[in-house]
Amino acid sequence: MVARAAMWNPSIFCKEGLRPLEEVMQKYIRYAVQYENHYTNTKYCLCQMLREQLESPQGKLLHAAQSSREICEAFGLGAFYEETTRELDSRRAELLARTPEEAGEPVEDTSSVIKMAVKFDRRAYLPQITPKMCLLEWCRRENLAQPVYETVQRPLDRLFCSVVTVAEQKYQSTLWDKSKKLAEQAAAIVCLRSQGLPEGRLGEESPSFHKRKREVPDQDSGGPRAQEPAIPGELCKKPFVTVGSGKESPLEGW
Repeated sequence: MVARAAMWNPSIFCKEGLRPLEEVMQKYIRYAVQYENHYTNTKYCLCQMLREQLESPQGKLLHAAQSSREICEAFGLGAFYEETTRELDSRRAELLARTPEEAGEPVEDTSSVIKMAVKFDRRAYLPQITPKMCLLEWCRRENLAQPVYETVQRPLDRLFCSVVTVAEQKYQSTLWDKSKKLAEQAAAIVCLRSQGLPEGRLGEESPSFHKRKREVPDQDSGGPRAQEPAIPGELCKKPFVTVGSGKESPLEGW
């Protein structure tokens, strides 16, 4: 009950009492833009706040919005969006241009690390297949140790970078990602591409593990679980027992 009230108007926790909904929504949108919240989440929360006003002209504009820019324009914050995104882009470019010494980060010898500028885009890969899965399967097939991922987060912009070690060789993407999972997938892509291996992209030949079946260990022919080979054309005949009777049914084999 508290969660729904807070979703409809987050100012419910203010000591002074509820604030006007328009004021709350404007402030929420500003926070969403400043912290680069995904527009779908921003849109959902705003729709929950509007509720019965979704059929109003502003509600219809919000419902049709397909980006943070369009959401801001629906609430008269188009200029704020442009100014804020320019500042964020400028800050991001400045951070990326910094050397480790300027950023106060420890300087490591990366001369032996194989690097590529790649990112993982889920839409470009087969369903249920990821580069990490392909790399792990290749390591198993080659009797290599499992890949080891070392991921760090940059404090200034909270982006992630991962280095994967396979057979004592390190691989890394030079592009930083928004999450640890994406950074690890990018590192796996670098390793697979440097080895000329499939990574699960659409249009590639399906990785072998996609067709892999669980192997059943061989059993001794004299063991208690040994099975006789089936004879083609014959049904497997087993007595049908009625529960509780202990008697065999005359419909044996059916």
